[in-house]
Amino acid sequence: SIISVEESYPVCWSNGVYIELGTLGGATAVPWDINSLGHIVGFSELDDDPLPVTHGFLWNNESMMDLPPLGGSQVPYSVALGINDVDVAVGTSQLAISAQYRATVWDHGAIIDLGTLPGRLSSSAEAINNAGQIVGYCSFDHAGDSDQEAVLWQDGQIIELGPLEPPDPQSGHRWMTLPYDINDYGEIVCIGQTGWDSTECYIWHDGVITRFREFLPEDFDWTLGPAAINNAGQIACTGRHPDVQYPRAFILTPPVCRGFPRGDANCDGLVNNFDIDAFVLALSNVDRYAIDYAACNWLCNLDINRDGAVNNFDIDPFVTCVANGGCP
Repeated sequence: SIISVEESYPVCWSNGVYIELGTLGGATAVPWDINSLGHIVGFSELDDDPLPVTHGFLWNNESMMDLPPLGGSQVPYSVALGINDVDVAVGTSQLAISAQYRATVWDHGAIIDLGTLPGRLSSSAEAINNAGQIVGYCSFDHAGDSDQEAVLWQDGQIIELGPLEPPDPQSGHRWMTLPYDINDYGEIVCIGQTGWDSTECYIWHDGVITRFREFLPEDFDWTLGPAAINNAGQIACTGRHPDVQYPRAFILTPPVCRGFPRGDANCDGLVNNFDIDAFVLALSNVDRYAIDYAACNWLCNLDINRDGAVNNFDIDPFVTCVANGGCP
């Protein structure tokens, strides 16, 4: 499915069908995320007042449900920014009128305050995976607009992901970090300050930070910004270049095998005849392969000859791997 906004109304294209989602009563609604069921979250105005109330919504293929703020339905602000495959939504909302913003979970009628780090005044939840892990940030100001620090909520705890660089030696200022997305393996894509006027994108996983530039050739002179990460570890990025006027879209595919052996095209842990159909699909339609085998990183598993591409030159070594029950 594809979600978009047309004339201030969110719409969904699914299997060639155009569906208008509507709003919660106001003139504008914005979709933000979609799960594998085609259910969509976002935020919508509730009325046409010059200062309208805005609430998060969850659209479930039939109707748009209000996701009210922690402070109650009359509090003017909540937004839903992420949803997993069991329709648990996350975002941010006000505790009360003109009060702090807090990371919020909407779980089938329950509204949960995720809290914030000690000494911080606000927080926001940006994404949730199917394991229930939630990423977001905490901030020292009420609105959450400055000095953000990326955090992970899991198992009832809030884990600070830490800065990308040590604090500024002169002022002691702690550099900002922001998470964008998390996949079902707990891999988090973030952006962090490396100085007063510089930032860098990275992956955080189990306390280990890997910068995007570690996956890029030395002569790659585009600056990448993260947007989303899938279960194959592929990252959808925006890219900017000093000599190009408009940004470009990129897919960054880090070599993350997650224990699957080279040649294991269907990611069942074995290299055998059952991998042949999946390998052929990867050669002919890599987009379809990424959908059907979402846990597999095609570049890591199927670049058998390690030349940086999955193509016909991998066929002969793949056949050898299958015949031998594994790659050398």
